[in-house]
Amino acid sequence: MSENETALYHVNHIFTPVLLVLLLCADVAFALLHVSYRLLSLPNELLSLKTDGGYSEVFQYIKELWIAIVLFAVCWRRREGIYAIWALLFAYLLCDDALTIHERAGSVYASHWQYVPALGLRPQDFGELTYLVAAGSVFLVLITYCYRRCTDDGRNVSRDLLLLCGLLVFFGSFVDMAHIALPVKGLSIVEESGEMIAMSLIVSYVVHLLDRQGHGSGLLWRSAIAPVTRRCSRRAKPRS
Repeated sequence: MSENETALYHVNHIFTPVLLVLLLCADVAFALLHVSYRLLSLPNELLSLKTDGGYSEVFQYIKELWIAIVLFAVCWRRREGIYAIWALLFAYLLCDDALTIHERAGSVYASHWQYVPALGLRPQDFGELTYLVAAGSVFLVLITYCYRRCTDDGRNVSRDLLLLCGLLVFFGSFVDMAHIALPVKGLSIVEESGEMIAMSLIVSYVVHLLDRQGHGSGLLWRSAIAPVTRRCSRRAKPRS
């Protein structure tokens, strides 16, 4: 099997290809609208990727809602609690984004702990990071608890979702903090577009869960981890 055939096989067994293409095209369209807004000084601020309640952000809300609903449906169909925990995570993300909870909590944490500016970051940024770590830890404990008691399929799906959420966190937190500390031109587009693409991947993945009945679960994790494992094993082999 050639590399192209292998990649196509993985896409077909991990995601819903048509839905994924449509979502990614929409993400690209929003990014282009943002660039047009900035370059052409268009009057509609809702075209910007950075505007709270803008078109792209509302699209993200819709994705998070889809993910939560689909995962609750998967939980109902498979009778496994771990899917409900994942659904609650994305329902929480929807509420957090729509109600700007982490921004408000960040202000409270920054004031209470008396954070000071450092590494180019504001006290508000450290407060938000503290809140996100605390909230993430709660869900991590719940997922770990259910992970140890669920079926192999539930564990495989959780590994895949953990990998996809890691991609979301990378763009939503690390790239965001890097943009604040190092105001490089264009980095905000990378951050926002990366978040949109990561969320589109998750939508396509969970929709595929409804149809595949466990087939292909964990394939994303194995595809990402296997090359790393092979490299580590090669390095660990003693030279003759």
